[in-house]
Amino acid sequence: MAGLTRERRIVSEWLAVALIATLGIALVVATDLFQRADNLVYDQLIRLKQRPASDAVIIVTIDEESLAQLGGFPWPRGLHARALDRLAAARPAAILYDVLFIDPSPEDAELAQAVAQTHPILPLAMEIPGRNGEAVSVALPLPTLREAGARVGHANLSPDADGIVRRAYLAEGTDGTLWPHVAALAACAATGKACELPRATESEGLVRAEPFLIPFAGGREHFRMVPFRALLDGAVPPDYFTGKVVLIGATAAGMGDAYATPLAERNTLMPGVELNANIIDALMAGRAIAPAGAATRYAMALLPLWLMLAGFLLARPRFNFVLGLALSAATLGTSAALFAVGGLWASPVAALVGLIAVYPLWAWRRLEATTSYLREEFERFRHDPDPLLAAARPTGDAVQTDIELLRGAIAHLRSATRQREEALRFLTHDMRSPQASIISTLALSEGAVDAEVARRIEGHARRTLALADGFVQFARAEAQPIAQDEVDLRDVVIDAADDLWSQSSARHIRVETGDGARAEGEEEEPCLTRGDRPLLTRAVINLLGNAIKYSPEGSTVHCGVAREGNRLVIAIEDEGPGLSEEQIAGLFEPFRRFAHDGPDGAGLGLAFVHMVATRHGGEVACHSTPGAGSRFELSLAAIV
Repeated sequence: MAGLTRERRIVSEWLAVALIATLGIALVVATDLFQRADNLVYDQLIRLKQRPASDAVIIVTIDEESLAQLGGFPWPRGLHARALDRLAAARPAAILYDVLFIDPSPEDAELAQAVAQTHPILPLAMEIPGRNGEAVSVALPLPTLREAGARVGHANLSPDADGIVRRAYLAEGTDGTLWPHVAALAACAATGKACELPRATESEGLVRAEPFLIPFAGGREHFRMVPFRALLDGAVPPDYFTGKVVLIGATAAGMGDAYATPLAERNTLMPGVELNANIIDALMAGRAIAPAGAATRYAMALLPLWLMLAGFLLARPRFNFVLGLALSAATLGTSAALFAVGGLWASPVAALVGLIAVYPLWAWRRLEATTSYLREEFERFRHDPDPLLAAARPTGDAVQTDIELLRGAIAHLRSATRQREEALRFLTHDMRSPQASIISTLALSEGAVDAEVARRIEGHARRTLALADGFVQFARAEAQPIAQDEVDLRDVVIDAADDLWSQSSARHIRVETGDGARAEGEEEEPCLTRGDRPLLTRAVINLLGNAIKYSPEGSTVHCGVAREGNRLVIAIEDEGPGLSEEQIAGLFEPFRRFAHDGPDGAGLGLAFVHMVATRHGGEVACHSTPGAGSRFELSLAAIV
């Protein structure tokens, strides 16, 4: 009952830990509680995914050199018109002019003519929060430029909570108008595909598509770059831009938008035009990284946790430690594989947090339960009269007190073991020697002692010897390690019959083995099991000796081995008086004897057989009817 209670307690505690851990990790996933840790892992994976810059993307930079030659920014619109005219002759695949043209200028007509020839992509200005209490304010490029053929998109880049840009929204807008990202427009123009706006959701007045995780090709200045003044001067041949996606934007320090990125060096920002180049390169090459959906994120976080919890319930602590390491490595590997091969970002952090948290939690509960159980047992030991245990007293520290109690219990067990060994030595020598001396003295003093008295003395002495021998055999069978040798049970039966030949011959009892046995299904091939051959032989000798002892003179005892499925059964059948159901019920208890036992019976022979069978993972049974003999069966596992 106590064992059942402890088992129920273990299961209930396991269910509690499983429920708490599952709800906790589900909450972590739902709230992105470890977003910063997720970002750190993402940044490391992005670093592993760097690649050479695409030849299809060129950046015309508004850099320090161009500012020094052409003057401070903003430049006259005529300079931008001249730059577009230069590119018109080169026929690029797409032009992304990352400069705001939202305020009117005297040279807008000249710029509009250049726009009409090249149809560049221009950014709008989006302010969040907007002006005059609006959630979002949008300022479009000049109407003359839009009417001339300029395509318009948003150029917003949204840093994460740590200030690093890792994602972009390929569509944003408000009031029912959704604007594609300028980089998406450029990629669509270069590949000749129509830009389909992704599904969008509204948040605080701003409508956004699902985020696009940017698979950065490299850090700053990774793509090919041409200074703006070199484009105006004609220093670059027109065919250098032919069929390319050309981006024009500011890279000079302090004059444009610049952002921290996962691949940027410390204290180094990447201009927005270079970020757009990375987005265009990824979209053109189909290298987009999509964030995992809710179902995938929950599965990624909870599956390793549940496997770890199953290990807690079914496996040993050493295996669970290895299992935890294996699950952690598998989680990291799966996340990296999905990222590198499938373009799917599923963070492993929540799963790792679950594994790291649940292991000590369960270990604490099991340690607490084990300590409580040991403390209860130690408290029982406290009342033991053994002085070794009485010496263990509370120390003021709970753990140290338990250690002292454990030391006392171990000392008690060692003392008990020594006492047991001393008792065995006493039985094997000090108790047997006087009895053997009594029998020898009676044999030498023939006629000096009354024959009936001598017979009785000898009988009691022999019974004492049998009791000592039986007790020693039983104690050793109970305590000694069991060998796992390969044993042929046919040989064991033959050895037992040979050992008892003199007894069976003296009573004219025929012992049949092999083909003469009644064990059904007996086969000629070896009947192999694993075990301790001397113990198994002694067990069969005890069974066969009882059959010979209780069989009438001139009868037959059958002894054989049969295979029953994956079991081997040694069957011994006699023609003795048989046993009742009441007698069979207590047959294998130590010191159990019956009225028809001989005077030399010790009551330990069948208890020894039961002990040997149990320690070999087998069974022993008796089938008997009063007046019709008995059949004993010793069943053991066969080597398949």
